[in-house]
Amino acid sequence: MAEYVASALFVYTDDTKYLIKPLQNHASGTLITSVAFDTLMQSPQEQLEGIDHVVVAGPLDVIKEVLRLAMKYHFSIGIIPAKKQKHLIKFYDLPKSLTDAVELALRKDGQAIDLILCNGKIMLFKAAIGRIPLLDTPAKASWIRVLADALRKFVGFKLYTFKFSTAGKHKIKTAASGCMILQHSRGSFASRLMSHDHSFSDGMISTVISAPISIIAYVTLLWQALRSSKGYKKLPSSIGYIKSPQIDIEPETPFDVLIDDEDTTHTPLHCETIPQAVRVNVGKSLQDGGVG
Repeated sequence: MAEYVASALFVYTDDTKYLIKPLQNHASGTLITSVAFDTLMQSPQEQLEGIDHVVVAGPLDVIKEVLRLAMKYHFSIGIIPAKKQKHLIKFYDLPKSLTDAVELALRKDGQAIDLILCNGKIMLFKAAIGRIPLLDTPAKASWIRVLADALRKFVGFKLYTFKFSTAGKHKIKTAASGCMILQHSRGSFASRLMSHDHSFSDGMISTVISAPISIIAYVTLLWQALRSSKGYKKLPSSIGYIKSPQIDIEPETPFDVLIDDEDTTHTPLHCETIPQAVRVNVGKSLQDGGVG
């Protein structure tokens, strides 16, 4: 039987204020105190004094700021996603129905998870540098979509020199079109490539490097993406993989870095893991560090 927190602070935005009543009227009897995100940020220490659990609903940047506060003030987090926040729902295996999402958000069994910082910015799903053909293609995409995406990204395709440095001071210099840094990106071609060796609570960062050296290698990679729906025990020859608690990436040509499809920084890129940084109420498939 599920256990619920005795009390919680609900952090809302203008778009999620309507959730106050469903939280206050939940059968768990959890005592809910509500605060607007802007008000919270004016005096976070005062607002969070004595708070052990926070429920948040709002844009991704709001959720990330609450995660950052959780690292400092050591409260657990429940997240109520909007229907359009599909990556967030997949990432934390959150329920799509409001009733179930509220129920999960108020539970007492938060899962300790890592956070990854890229140039100081919180990365939840992925960060992309350069061209990464097929790596970010949804695993369940139709072959028509995969083919169209592949052809579009091959136009003007070029390899650059990339330097990768790991926490163990291991240095790698290689030619690549780009790379993807992942927390655990569920449901993409890249996630299938590394599904045998990945968790969001192992203290590590996974970097998948795209380096098809010819049109033949690119077509081979395309063929593998189209025909396989399972994970890989052996990586394709045109894909590199680095796993480390810290990684520095420096391409010969400066690149913008897109974080979670929203935030932007630039190379050189320093990524580090904060092990078990926060406790978050996640779905059943992700409990105990699983990847779903």
